[in-house]
Amino acid sequence: MAHPAEVSLSEYNSVKDSFPGEAEVTDVSINLSLEIASAILDEKGVPSEGAVNIEQPSKVRVAWLLSGKGLDLVCGKWCVQVHFESMGQGPEFTLEADPMIPNEPCETGAFIIELPITGLTVEHCGSPYEMVTTIQFITNCDEPAPIVGFKEFKTVNFYRSELGTRPADQPAKHAVYQSPVKVISED
Repeated sequence: MAHPAEVSLSEYNSVKDSFPGEAEVTDVSINLSLEIASAILDEKGVPSEGAVNIEQPSKVRVAWLLSGKGLDLVCGKWCVQVHFESMGQGPEFTLEADPMIPNEPCETGAFIIELPITGLTVEHCGSPYEMVTTIQFITNCDEPAPIVGFKEFKTVNFYRSELGTRPADQPAKHAVYQSPVKVISED
């Protein structure tokens, strides 16, 4: 069986003008919806919120669902990223699914991927990060389509556990810290 070749528009027009025909395209309206969920999971798969020990394996689980009329016409792939924005001196970086996830339009439209959190360094008292998961649909022509989803996390503090440990033969030290307080009154 011969496979069609992609041709220029001028080549197409010369054939079209020589051998005219009729065609009709009906009811190609597309009405899609996109849902996204994302969570940080510890090594046991338990969601972590607020504080994450970087010495323990952790990952970001991303789940999304594209559904609606015309789903079977949407061919391409998904670019999945988790952006980390430091709330201090730490580096900013992005985790990305590589390669992009192919969209199989005749399937369910539901996807789950897990991205391991790697390459993160922390300050002495931990490093807080703002995190955003993004999913962007990319067409088979490698162009972004207007199908995109975002999931923002609350601020997460990443820390190392050995900062809070002491040798067993050393007693715990107690300290009391007092902070100056400025009283403001409206007299």
